[in-house]
Amino acid sequence: MIKSNTFKIALIGAGQLGSRYLQGIASSDLDAELYIVDPSIEAINICYERILEVNPSYNFDKITNLESVDNLPLKLDLVVVATTANVRWKVISDLLDCDRKVTYAILEKVLFQRENEYAECEALLKLKSVRAWVNCPRRLLPIYKELQNVVSGKLREVFVTGGEWGLASNAIHFIDIVSFISGSDKISSLICDISNPSESISKRPNFYETVGSIIGTCGDIKFTFSSEHGLGTNHIIQLEIDGGSITIDEIAREAHFLKGCSSARKRFEMPFQSNLSGALVENILLHGTCGLTPFSISAKLHLPLIKCLNDTFKKRFNLELCQLT
Repeated sequence: MIKSNTFKIALIGAGQLGSRYLQGIASSDLDAELYIVDPSIEAINICYERILEVNPSYNFDKITNLESVDNLPLKLDLVVVATTANVRWKVISDLLDCDRKVTYAILEKVLFQRENEYAECEALLKLKSVRAWVNCPRRLLPIYKELQNVVSGKLREVFVTGGEWGLASNAIHFIDIVSFISGSDKISSLICDISNPSESISKRPNFYETVGSIIGTCGDIKFTFSSEHGLGTNHIIQLEIDGGSITIDEIAREAHFLKGCSSARKRFEMPFQSNLSGALVENILLHGTCGLTPFSISAKLHLPLIKCLNDTFKKRFNLELCQLT
């Protein structure tokens, strides 16, 4: 646990997600010096606007804007790396490849596009004694904690179906929640039956998304994630358990429990990142822990997926690797 009056927190990547972290921090009771690393003045201005949305009296003298990680302090309590996946490993290696001391880190998903970067990052984090987590936040939500207890030992299969919900980039979120509910981090038998990747589906230049299906197993639990053109962006999660099923509609915030002839519905909350990040950062800085996926476990969950996607992108579509965000 860190004992400090003022925490030094760095946010690397001030995009949409990064600004939501700042909202959470700005609305918390933490006394923090913030360092925002992003070359885009527009992105930083958006961050400032979003901070004012949650804390109109926020003292912006506590924020330092930087264009490079090289200019960060040599001691940081927490670093949030919210860049895109294609540059994340370089950012982390530049951050730690010096005398800089970082105590904790939160990394966004997809972690990395290249398979070798997982082992390299894990080795560097261990060498530098950085405790890191990956932001797959469904583990933090009461509905999934409840499901973990309800389906313990009974879960058999998981389906995620819907329209263009970001199959390649977001599959890791659902692999993570299957792992969380089942208690296994062993991913196997992956099949990526996907259509030609497209920038238009990802809606970001130089990044690809696709539709189709990703099938595999997590321990003894089979999962199938499907995405189809023309069905919007909503997704439905269905858990098949002994003698019944549970259907989760995250957009409608409703869970439907079906067992035999009995049926029940339950409303639940799906907080935004800005609502989660304040408590998340407080738990890390004040207690040295949080409910996110530890890096070592997330790397095990990521790697089979990234390998399957890279192999498929190369063999079927002549792309060197999956350019995911």
